Amino acid sequence: MSSFGTIDFVGQRTAENIIQWTILGGAVGGTLLGIYLHSLRLVFQVFFASVVVASVATIPPWGYLRKHPVQFAPDSVIAEEDPTTTDEKQVEEVQDEDPDAVPVHHLHPAGSDDEEDDLVKAKQSIDEARPLLDGDEEH
Repeated sequence: MSSFGTIDFVGQRTAENIIQWTILGGAVGGTLLGIYLHSLRLVFQVFFASVVVASVATIPPWGYLRKHPVQFAPDSVIAEEDPTTTDEKQVEEVQDEDPDAVPVHHLHPAGSDDEEDDLVKAKQSIDEARPLLDGDEEH
């Protein structure tokens, strides 16, 4: 992969700072100069010049914007840390951290027969709680 044409995250922050300060300086400087010389045209010329300078300094991927390239993990590391496989050791670690956690092997698979029962129970719970939420019943 070629790094030309891309800038890194540090370079993006640097480019953003350059753009903001250059355009802000051009706007303030152009306004002050325009007020002093009584020329609105000069205000716009200085501001436009600051936009051009900021663009030339940041739009091409100059070397100073590519000093800290992003390092991605090699494919072998990604294959070793496959999130679709779950070890019993990982499940035990999660249970040790949170004793109320439901183990992975106790979860119902998608589309199971118990899914309809769970939906009915959830609807009943909502129907029972609705008067309390609406404020119809006092507690």
